[in-house]
Amino acid sequence: MRVVRLFVVVLIVISLYAILNRVAETSGPDKFGIQEFHYSIGYGSMEEARSILGEIGELNVKYFRHMIFWWTVETEKGQYDWDRQDALLEILRDKNVDIILTLHGGNHLYDPKETDYQGSKFVLAKAPPEGFPPCEEQAMEGWLNFVRETVLRYGDEVKIWEIWNEENFSDFWQPMPDPQEYSTLLKKTAILIRELQPESTIIMGGVAPMEGYRDYLETCYREGVLEYVDGVGIHPYRASPEDPLGFSTKTRFKTFEEEIQYLREQIGRYNDEIDIWDTESGYINYKKKENGARERDNCLRWLY
Repeated sequence: MRVVRLFVVVLIVISLYAILNRVAETSGPDKFGIQEFHYSIGYGSMEEARSILGEIGELNVKYFRHMIFWWTVETEKGQYDWDRQDALLEILRDKNVDIILTLHGGNHLYDPKETDYQGSKFVLAKAPPEGFPPCEEQAMEGWLNFVRETVLRYGDEVKIWEIWNEENFSDFWQPMPDPQEYSTLLKKTAILIRELQPESTIIMGGVAPMEGYRDYLETCYREGVLEYVDGVGIHPYRASPEDPLGFSTKTRFKTFEEEIQYLREQIGRYNDEIDIWDTESGYINYKKKENGARERDNCLRWLY
């Protein structure tokens, strides 16, 4: 069982050059990666994306995590707009990285509910509402059609698929995180991906280090999800490199190393061949922009 780590980045690529090269030299580049969804969801210009993502090849990392939000590409039933995703993946094509493609999000076109649960979570000038997770029959059919179209379109260049993002967090699974609902979605999605791409690597969506996340995973394991995946995703955010996992006193777990050891043992009770993938972690300043320099330094210190 191995641990693969990816780090959140949008505008600190230049600062990461030396440190990631140093880390890769000592730990092996096959264990490290980088991710962003800023451009995928529609923020920023493609000119900016080409400038920033065009440097990824210099970072000496193995993986790049790219997210596709269902509601951003299917804005009419059965009609998919891949232009932005095509352009972004074209930038990465010659950067010598393995792409982890995260399939995520509901779609209001298939939603029996009339309101957008995300509200202003990801506000774009012309974006449709996201919609609830695809648990109803019609929504699940639409979701699987989206998955099929995505794999058929990008399967030649993408072999690693992550199913959903932080499904144990109410911001991403409304009205309330439900491990049984997610397990059903995961199994159906994984079966379809395997049919289309038998050699694929499938990762359970990265969970957030929130109160109860261990129990959430345990329920998913009892539902049999480990029979369908190659890896379990986690998002082990911390307030600083020296702190335990989580952001508040209510969610302060052990050190990163101790928590990983617990997860290894928990997974091992069901399947000891499953890898652990850290598909998103880092230090955040979106709530307080003035903290940008501090969080950048935290990120670099953690990597070092």
